[in-house]
Amino acid sequence: MPYLSSGYADKSNHPSLKSCLLRVPGTLNSKCLDKGLSNEVSMVKILQRWDGKRPPVGYQTGTFYSYLISEREKDKTRKVEYDNLFRCSKPKEIPWIERLLETPIGDHRKTCLWHILVPYLVNVKRVKESELYQILGKWLDDCDKERKVNFNTKYTIKSNLKNVKDFLPISKDNLKKEYPYLYKLIKDE
Repeated sequence: MPYLSSGYADKSNHPSLKSCLLRVPGTLNSKCLDKGLSNEVSMVKILQRWDGKRPPVGYQTGTFYSYLISEREKDKTRKVEYDNLFRCSKPKEIPWIERLLETPIGDHRKTCLWHILVPYLVNVKRVKESELYQILGKWLDDCDKERKVNFNTKYTIKSNLKNVKDFLPISKDNLKKEYPYLYKLIKDE
């Protein structure tokens, strides 16, 4: 199966007897009985016996495999577009995020780190790791004066840094939809 799915599979799929659609001929279908149908109507019958012939699987594998290859090509194209947009010679600046870095906030600091600041500093501004810790440490110290920070700042930054990959910061529109309170907090500052 790895060839068919090119290594993609649902590793959490562990079918149980309940999820199998197997009905034994001669038994009664409990769903029909629950609807009040008679035993004769509820009995599982064989409608057609298997002729013993297996259809060639090659038709499905070829189509599916070509789909996976086209998806891989799309990913490469997206990566090139991303590189062209954000990896050019001069790092970009996003004004509202720059203002956020200068503004201490009392709530939603972890969300800001995860969705906005770490992706921005790593993938847009291309800040070095040591400088990133200084910038975010200063911002979190200022936020601590607003309201006590109740999480391990170095661990949280390190965890976000490890998971940032090529993710970009959340857009202002998506921030407004997904985190309206945070959006209002940033907008008001």
